[in-house]
Amino acid sequence: MKRRHVPFLWLFTLCLMVLLTPSLATRALSEEKKRDLPQRAISIAPEYTGIVVSKGESVSIDLTVANGGREDESIEVAIPTVPQGWNAKIKTYSFDVTGVHVASDKSKSLTLKLDPQEDVAPGKYVFPITAQTIDGKLTASSRL
Repeated sequence: MKRRHVPFLWLFTLCLMVLLTPSLATRALSEEKKRDLPQRAISIAPEYTGIVVSKGESVSIDLTVANGGREDESIEVAIPTVPQGWNAKIKTYSFDVTGVHVASDKSKSLTLKLDPQEDVAPGKYVFPITAQTIDGKLTASSRL
């Protein structure tokens, strides 16, 4: 009776090894990749760094906040100066955002929302965008 179960046990063991080996290999590669990352690194970038819009047109642009380091980071985001005649905010869904938590080697997408007031004149406008870790030790910036 016990002899009939031996081939089944071998087959079961073999199946487990085949199923678990890729998972273990993937985890090992992930850990190795993480060790190759710098201790800490952040960036912030709009999808487009220059655009042309019609007079009175609002703008919504994807904004990527990335953590290229080995540690998870809480990152404050801001638009330090807004050109006269414009309203600007960083949003996600229906909320204004001032900070975002980004896991190690991951990124988060936000939306940069720019609304011109009625009297804004045609011209070139620059919107600086900044990111800073909660401890203030790392900063990143970009502009649109």
